[in-house]
Amino acid sequence: MRDIENGQFSLAVFWERRARRILPPLFLVILVILVLGYYISILPETYSKLGESVFAQSFFASNMYFMRKEGYFAAPEDTFPLLHTWSLAVEEQFYVLFPLFVLLFARSFLKLRWAIALLGAMSFLVSVFLANYNPGVGFSIPLLPDVWGYATNSSAAFYLLPSRAWELCLGVFLALSPKKGPGGGWTSEMLGVAGLAAILAAIFLYDDQVPFPGMAAVLPTLGAAAIIAANTQGRTWVGQVLSRGPAVWVGVLSYSLYLWHWPLFVFAKQAFWEPLGVWSMLGLTAGAFALSWLSFHYVETPIRRKRFLVGRPRVFTSSAVGLVMLGSFGFAIYLAEGVPGRAPESVQPFIAAANAIPENRDRCFKVSPKVIGEKGPCFLGDDSRKQSVDFVLWGDSHADAWRPGLEQIASKHGKSGAFFGEGGCVPVLGVHRDPVSVECQKKNQLAMDYIQEHDVSVVILAARWSYFIIGRPSGGKDSLIAEAGQPVTNPEDSQRALRQKLGEMVGKLAREGRKVWIVRQVPLMYNALGKRVNFQKLIQETAVKGDLVDVDGPTSSEHRSYHAEANQIIKSIAQKPNVEELDPSKVLCKNKSRCQFMDGKNILYRDDNHLSVFGSINISGIFDPVFTGRIRKAILGRERPGDSWEDY
Repeated sequence: MRDIENGQFSLAVFWERRARRILPPLFLVILVILVLGYYISILPETYSKLGESVFAQSFFASNMYFMRKEGYFAAPEDTFPLLHTWSLAVEEQFYVLFPLFVLLFARSFLKLRWAIALLGAMSFLVSVFLANYNPGVGFSIPLLPDVWGYATNSSAAFYLLPSRAWELCLGVFLALSPKKGPGGGWTSEMLGVAGLAAILAAIFLYDDQVPFPGMAAVLPTLGAAAIIAANTQGRTWVGQVLSRGPAVWVGVLSYSLYLWHWPLFVFAKQAFWEPLGVWSMLGLTAGAFALSWLSFHYVETPIRRKRFLVGRPRVFTSSAVGLVMLGSFGFAIYLAEGVPGRAPESVQPFIAAANAIPENRDRCFKVSPKVIGEKGPCFLGDDSRKQSVDFVLWGDSHADAWRPGLEQIASKHGKSGAFFGEGGCVPVLGVHRDPVSVECQKKNQLAMDYIQEHDVSVVILAARWSYFIIGRPSGGKDSLIAEAGQPVTNPEDSQRALRQKLGEMVGKLAREGRKVWIVRQVPLMYNALGKRVNFQKLIQETAVKGDLVDVDGPTSSEHRSYHAEANQIIKSIAQKPNVEELDPSKVLCKNKSRCQFMDGKNILYRDDNHLSVFGSINISGIFDPVFTGRIRKAILGRERPGDSWEDY
């Protein structure tokens, strides 16, 4: 800022300072992460994604990478050691463009300040629009190709520079403003306390259901600005607290601490796959501080103070070489598909099950409603009969997991079908999750329109039904549904919504003379304590043992208990004319003790709730009745007393 005020601002000097400050510790941390990941992230997919993220960060574009990955099939956060670098990417993008903005208005300091204010205001409006209005809509930019993957307006608001720049602009505006505080005394004290209170309120009152940034970001951002403004003409009480030794020491280490803390916690979770206890958390925190102190004193400080890399050309050359090398390492890991040969032979079945995904997934499942509308759905079964579709498979990712098995059975019977699916999207019209997913609603409507326009005679509905009406086995309720126009409240209301709206939709299809098959949910690989099957842990145990480690799946009674509400809804609807249900647990839990996770040396699941390709094909015989006519008499039109659709 002094350079700007004195008219001595230089792009080369500015970027040299940024490079000296940011890049050396970043290079060190990424290099350590790649080495640790080689030994700890045994699943090739996990290590491949690490390579992708390293490649993205070498261009300071990891925010865009993680935005594209966000969605139902995004890997859990504890598999991304570089997830935290999204904010560094946003900051560096800002500081690449900001100096050019400064040069544009360099002749007028006042114009520069108000230009920054205008830029910040525009960014804030973008943030509010994306985060608070239609956050569930798939993100896109007019006239540009659709390259945003699973990104929604909500994730774009969180990750992208245009929606976060206003927070940085506010800091710049304060720095460019005259150094005049609010007048000192109680005015400054009250402003400082108000700022601190705003930050604390955001910390304790916000949860993961609060749309952010958008309007919610105003509270902590203005809180920080208030503390800065209150202390421009002397220390307030809040300023004195924040200026004491411990707080200053943490501030000095803040950048190195920012870089080290997240990878340590991620790799600890990957290595042990057990909930981290208090002592583990404290130990990891101490380790993060220790590594931060070392990297600050022996990497960050010497280079920043020009004890090494003296001269600007050396800094720029070293920075470029470092970015290219790390980016190349990351891209090579991605091209090598996570280097699967790292793992011992004993764990290869787990790796094969985890990595195998249904064919043509990019065309069948990871496809936007716009593409489906233009090119039509993907097809299953007999290729020679694509012009005459016999059935539609419609559902969420569980329906996608059934695709390989259903395709094989359909081909055997000379039948063809179309597939409509969206992750985390219950195949029911007239319901929604919070936030509303417009993509889900569009795909569901496309499926219904296709069924009616092509007069499809058989409809197969498959989903993780319990997920939408009772929540996750771990207790999370973010997956619950509600009727359109109603707020998502509790599992009981979600169950009523599913019973009513699934019944209405199936009734409509059945009255039109179509046969509807509802597939019950496969057993979740959770036991009575809520512990789930974890591939990473299984792989590590198998590697140590040298032989496959089998899994105690849920007992039959545990499975029935967890899915009781969903199965009762499905059963009641399946009593109606032209409707049948299919129950995969009759195969997977046939021994009446525990539901199968493995069949010999073959693994039936690819995670704790989706069938593997082998599992889908192995039990695909449950779909034989769909094509052979071995069904209840009721489906042929002979209603039993009370089994009409008048209730819907």
